[in-house]
Amino acid sequence: MMPLPPFELHSPSTLPEALELKEKLGAEAKILAGGTDLLVSMKHGLFKPGHLLWLGRVGDMAGISLTGDG
Repeated sequence: MMPLPPFELHSPSTLPEALELKEKLGAEAKILAGGTDLLVSMKHGLFKPGHLLWLGRVGDMAGISLTGDG
C-alpha cells in the first residue's frame, strides 16, 4: 500500500468560505471534489500539497444543472 503524504484537510461548508481558503492557502492547496485522480497522484508522489480543500460539504457545489440560458 502506498501512503499519502501528510496534509491538512479543510472542509468548508459554503462557497465563499472555500474561495477564501483557496485564496489564503494559494498553491499549497489542492481542491478535492471527487478525489480519485488527485489522491492516486499524491500516492505516486506527483503532488504533495500541504492542504486539501474538500468540497463535499459545499451545498452550492452539489451537482450540475441545466439553466434556462444553456
